[in-house]
Amino acid sequence: DLALSLRVAVLVAGVTGVATQIWPSSHTLYADSSTAFLLTCTIYALVRFRLTDAGPGWLIAAAWAAALMVLCKNLFFLACPAFVAYGCWAVMERQKKRESIANRKLIYLVVMIALPFFLVAALQLSYNNLRYGSVWLSGYHETRHGKFGFATPLLVGL
Repeated sequence: DLALSLRVAVLVAGVTGVATQIWPSSHTLYADSSTAFLLTCTIYALVRFRLTDAGPGWLIAAAWAAALMVLCKNLFFLACPAFVAYGCWAVMERQKKRESIANRKLIYLVVMIALPFFLVAALQLSYNNLRYGSVWLSGYHETRHGKFGFATPLLVGL
């Protein structure tokens, strides 16, 4: 709802890919660009839900972007409580305006928001178990020439 034409959107996307580090970084082992992109998507979805009459699907989209961001770099899990607080605040603001969400829909929404994080955790833990022999080892403990060679976390290695 930015009231821009498809031509402008394609132009902005092309300039972003060509004139920034997103495209070169997508071909390396660095997850910074994808993490920054997913962080931007998370914040955009949350702000869009709060400031417009957009549906709760935007909260689910924010959760998926945040979960994928955590998959890229596990440290970004520390940012997730702030996103949850902002999302709860946005929901409470809507309830003050009498745009409340029914209890059954609220439970469904909470499950759909938690689901991507459980899937990411299961994927990450199973990968750690397969690669390092334990779900608690993640590759960050090894140096470049350690026991496992160049030990990279899951999504960075992909």
